[in-house]
Amino acid sequence: MQQRSAETKEKILHTAKELFSSAGYDATGVSQICTASGLSKGAFYHHFPSKHAVFMALLQNWLEDLDKEFFAVRVGTEDVLTGISKMAANSNVIFDAVQGQFPMFLEFWEKSIRDERVWEETKEPFMKYYFYFSQMIKKGIADGTIRPVEAGTASRAIMGMAIGIILQGLLYPQDADWKEELQNSIDLLLRGLKNG
Repeated sequence: MQQRSAETKEKILHTAKELFSSAGYDATGVSQICTASGLSKGAFYHHFPSKHAVFMALLQNWLEDLDKEFFAVRVGTEDVLTGISKMAANSNVIFDAVQGQFPMFLEFWEKSIRDERVWEETKEPFMKYYFYFSQMIKKGIADGTIRPVEAGTASRAIMGMAIGIILQGLLYPQDADWKEELQNSIDLLLRGLKNG
């Protein structure tokens, strides 16, 4: 019974992801998700209270995948700068996850500007990584590998560069090897943070 419930939930998520990516978030309703997945509305609402909840579950699943990848990279890394560089080297998980979904994310972020609840939930993952990188920078300053800088500013620079490169990669996928561009750009930034 539990396995069937998990399979139904996964089916809803998979179907919604495909529909959000192809038709857009606003153009996709609960009815379309149910029809495409072959499930009743009752089954849908048993697992999710709304379409918004499905989107946030998809976003959360993506972030959990990122966390797993980043944790695997951090294990055994001697210093903070090497750790951040290795995270950039693992950017394939980011590019692979957002490929084909960019219109959906843009549409959702646009919607979040007008809805305070959506905005709070949308910015939460960014704040999580902002604090995460801030802590890494502080650790690097404390152990002497990073020169004294404002940790929040350095964190925003790392995130801004990463998001900017990812955005360019989604807008102009054929123009460059964007995974390599992200790696090179982050390494350039890290050289500026290095102490000595």
